[in-house]
Amino acid sequence: MAQALRRFPQYNGVTQNYANFGTSHYDSLQLQVTRHFTNGIAILAAYTWSKVLFTGAESSIDAATSQDVYNRNLERAPASFSIPQIFKLTWIYELPFGKGKPFNATGVLGHIVGGWTVTGIHNYRSGNPLQITTAGLNGNAIFNGTFRPDVVEGVPMKLNSSAGVQVNNTGDRYLNPAAFVQIPRTGNNIPLRLGTAAPRYQELRGPYRLGETFGLRKGFNFTETSRIEFAAVFNNAFNRSGRGDPITDVTNPNFGRINGFQLGGRSIQIEMRVTF
Repeated sequence: MAQALRRFPQYNGVTQNYANFGTSHYDSLQLQVTRHFTNGIAILAAYTWSKVLFTGAESSIDAATSQDVYNRNLERAPASFSIPQIFKLTWIYELPFGKGKPFNATGVLGHIVGGWTVTGIHNYRSGNPLQITTAGLNGNAIFNGTFRPDVVEGVPMKLNSSAGVQVNNTGDRYLNPAAFVQIPRTGNNIPLRLGTAAPRYQELRGPYRLGETFGLRKGFNFTETSRIEFAAVFNNAFNRSGRGDPITDVTNPNFGRINGFQLGGRSIQIEMRVTF
């Protein structure tokens, strides 16, 4: 039956790899500040406010998978990697201990406490754009790609931006199940038309993301041609777990709930390098 619903039912399918259609559009405001201080501190800060829009798929291999090849503008939406706000801060600080430093130390003590450098990398950004989908349909013989539900007009898509990670699938939902409904379909679960939901929404995003990495490094020469360096790197230094993206399949009974975390636990890496 699905084959009979095709526009050209005499063909089983047409495949086109590396399709020569689809568009992308990128706009951004980028600011960068660099400052070197006289007391051994250097700072680099960067902020980007941007939007990335795609018509078609993000990969040239998948560009032919628009749901309706006769109306590719239905796929015009923010890209999965379109993050509107990103702030990054990097800094380096030479600790004021050792020979010639504000806290002067010479001899063996100077070798021990001098020459240490502390570094930090801070990453803060908006959440990922969410794609609302619907499963259980048998329409790939008619339409391409991932099926999307209908949007209920006037109903907010987001229920609680502060919803936490769920325990035993209870608690507040991040997304609103009442904002989406399944598309019309036959008794064999063949969709009669495409859903009205967009591939992704600029303002419908998962939780924001935070991350910090710190480093401690020291190096010194123990002969004229030999050098030893010590380093410790603290990834996710504040042991942030973060909230992952919510479940976005409307047929899942836990739709809209956050069931996972963004990051793993804190990790510490110790390094030593000898050059001779």
